[in-house]
Amino acid sequence: MRTSPAPPAGTESRPSPAAAVPAAPATPQAVAGADPGDMKALLRQAGFGGKEKTGQPKDRPAQPPASQPAPAPPEPGPPERSRAPLVAGAVVVLALVVGLYAFSRPSPKPRRSPKPVVRYVEAPDPTPQATQATSVELTRTTTRIPDGDAFLSVEEGEETTRPVTGFRIDLNEVTNADFARFASAAGYRAKGDWVRYAPAGRERHPVRNITWDDAEAYCKWAGKRLPTSLEWEYAARGTDGRPFPWGSQKPEEGPFVPGVRNDTSPVGSRPAGASPFGVLDMTGNVWEWTADRDGKSAVVRGGAYSTDPVQLPLGQARETRTTFRPAPDCGCRCAADGP
Repeated sequence: MRTSPAPPAGTESRPSPAAAVPAAPATPQAVAGADPGDMKALLRQAGFGGKEKTGQPKDRPAQPPASQPAPAPPEPGPPERSRAPLVAGAVVVLALVVGLYAFSRPSPKPRRSPKPVVRYVEAPDPTPQATQATSVELTRTTTRIPDGDAFLSVEEGEETTRPVTGFRIDLNEVTNADFARFASAAGYRAKGDWVRYAPAGRERHPVRNITWDDAEAYCKWAGKRLPTSLEWEYAARGTDGRPFPWGSQKPEEGPFVPGVRNDTSPVGSRPAGASPFGVLDMTGNVWEWTADRDGKSAVVRGGAYSTDPVQLPLGQARETRTTFRPAPDCGCRCAADGP
């Protein structure tokens, strides 16, 4: 084999033109005579590839070691239940309980307006001071009825006369203002609901819707008493037995009878209807309790605003009422003994 002579010392080695030409692909013969150390490089250049030092193919991803198998995915547990149906059921049950409680609860009773007097006491006996004070009141509010013979209706169409001892009787019926003064001063609670018919502005109207006991209690407090039925008729008809307090004219022929349709009038508002003794309102306005009592019944006289005029003649204007039962058309007036 021929060898090229070595370049002289001190001269730079230059590649030969042939060195710049790319090497031709390795042939099998060249590969067979190549150095084993250059075999791998030659194979790579030839495109056969090869394994890296790590032992893994160049174009494949790394595989996990065989000793560590891939973990298995977790097993699915039971599906979680929704709480929405439970909440909705609890709300429905609570609504039913509240509804049942609301319907089963008794409705509150309406409160009634309190009466002006809060306790019941018996009317006290008149004290000497009260009697002295009412003696002046008697002169001003009552009139003297002299001794005489009173006409008294026995049966329908029949009358008789009876002697009457002189007495005093109220000129007017007891008013709402009078009864309110008594209830406040005596601490009396009436058994009848008279306050219902005594609003403001009706102080001069006759008191009504009272029981016989209420009427007696008032007269006793005032130092008086209830008149008997005979005394009442005598004060209304006089000594000539007239059919009406004012005479014989019919009630509809003049302004004689107090009271309007379904209501009362202020006391003393019909002076033309006065009796021979000057007593007012003895026909119409309200029925008046008398002292004639038989057990649980007592006589009332005079008729009321609601009475048919045909029944107003004094011989017929007479009824019996239950003493403990008040009526909206029933009031009173008082009488007294003495000159």
